[in-house]
Amino acid sequence: MSFFTEQAEQADDAEVKKIFRWLSEWERKHLELLMALDEGLRQRAWNDPELLVSLKLRFQQRLGPIDPFDSGVFRLPGIRIHSG
Repeated sequence: MSFFTEQAEQADDAEVKKIFRWLSEWERKHLELLMALDEGLRQRAWNDPELLVSLKLRFQQRLGPIDPFDSGVFRLPGIRIHSG
């Protein structure tokens, strides 16, 4: 969004400004939509224990069990992320 906003501010042509402002607003609306979907899913997961268990099982089926306290390294297949 900031890219489009900056481009609108820097543009000399009124039509170009208009396009970049429209793109910035479009991206802002997308972000708001994604944030609302994320919040809705979080609320649904926290308020529905069966969904939370289902998501956990799906996660473990795809990635295997993850122990973030294992030697200070968070492990995903093919990825090592040091936690401290």
